[in-house]
Amino acid sequence: IPSNLCEGMDKVNEISIPKSVNSVGKFAFENCSALTKINYLGTVDEWVGINFEDSSSNPTNCAKDLYINDVLLTDVNITAADSIKKYAFINCESVKTVDIGDNVNSIGTDAFLGTNFYNEESNWQDGVLYGKNCLIAARVDEIIGEFTVKEGVTFIADDAFYNKRNLKNLTSIVIPKSIRNIGTNAFAYCYYLKTIYNYSNLDIIKGSDSYGMVARYAAKVITNRGGLVIENQQLIDCTSEDNIKEITIPWFVEYIK
Repeated sequence: IPSNLCEGMDKVNEISIPKSVNSVGKFAFENCSALTKINYLGTVDEWVGINFEDSSSNPTNCAKDLYINDVLLTDVNITAADSIKKYAFINCESVKTVDIGDNVNSIGTDAFLGTNFYNEESNWQDGVLYGKNCLIAARVDEIIGEFTVKEGVTFIADDAFYNKRNLKNLTSIVIPKSIRNIGTNAFAYCYYLKTIYNYSNLDIIKGSDSYGMVARYAAKVITNRGGLVIENQQLIDCTSEDNIKEITIPWFVEYIK
């Protein structure tokens, strides 16, 4: 669907989108004030694969309700898709629960923003919205000092901790062993995030823009991997038992104390 296709159409109240659609251009459904029903002629797993270029590309931003083959979508159950694209359910108020399958390894920007699932306070824990195995979003203004991502979380969504208001609250973070991926710009503009405790197998390096910019502004990255303690690319300790027979030194180690 090309950009601006339905922009400003204020008399259309229902549209059907075929499963063949795989991308929607910018402002395609901007200011479609009369829209009340979006009917998608595919599956939920196919819907989350659509590339919406901006929030106004997704008609749910206006309509608030999404129907899958004429059935109102209230419970999102992702079983086959391996990613959820940005803005997938933005402002889709019909969505109340979300079950994200183990196949999913990334979630795009604001995928669930404005849903009833997102707005329900009981779904938030310590300023963070979790899925079954993922961290979807964070309220940076509610997080003070050090934050620990809970064990079992395998990935952090794009823009999850994006610090739009340049807040100074988040100063250190603990990345658990279970983490396998950190989304694009997950920690963008977290200027005051100075200490990273990394227990994962991710090669997080001070000053790098990789892994969601988690260490972009860090003064210290402490990695604990298999008993090896590495601080800012320097191996400083080996806490393994005396009978250790083999160690693996990560490629990014530059010095051994």
